[in-house]
Amino acid sequence: MVFTQRRSASGADIRTVTLHSDGEPDGTLEAQDFLATEFDEVWPELSPDGRFMAYVSNESGEFEVYIRPFPGPGRRVRVSTAGGSAPRWSSDGREIFWVHDRQLMMARVQTTPHLAVSRPASLFETPRLSTPMIRSFDVDPSDGSFLFLRDAHEPDTSRVVIVLNWVKSLEREPL
Repeated sequence: MVFTQRRSASGADIRTVTLHSDGEPDGTLEAQDFLATEFDEVWPELSPDGRFMAYVSNESGEFEVYIRPFPGPGRRVRVSTAGGSAPRWSSDGREIFWVHDRQLMMARVQTTPHLAVSRPASLFETPRLSTPMIRSFDVDPSDGSFLFLRDAHEPDTSRVVIVLNWVKSLEREPL
């Protein structure tokens, strides 16, 4: 289990608790630091295979999305280039999505022979998210569609917009 904990000495840190395969705690349910620096590390998101952690940190002076091996060791790779929040993995772990200035962003992820990401691409404008600090969007594992929690005060909240086959409209470029 991974989570963010705000601690006064080091801001918000990413911590883990090891669970058995049946969901029961491994031992005394003691949290361990995964990433604890003087910066804020938030929005931890494990890859579908559990080998990588996407997260957001303000170590560059702005909140950016990063990926690093889990549980480690290994180098981190910066994914976003102009800010980002709320990373989410595709169901196969080959893409990572995040939000930046109401744009849903995406980068392809390569994990072998080493961790690498493609240049970010903007997919479409998102609705105004309900609350920035909660999980306001997700990716459907069965078909890759997106679900967003909208701000209730945004105009035209009764309308639903579904984007189908958005992947086919992207230009594929090698890593």
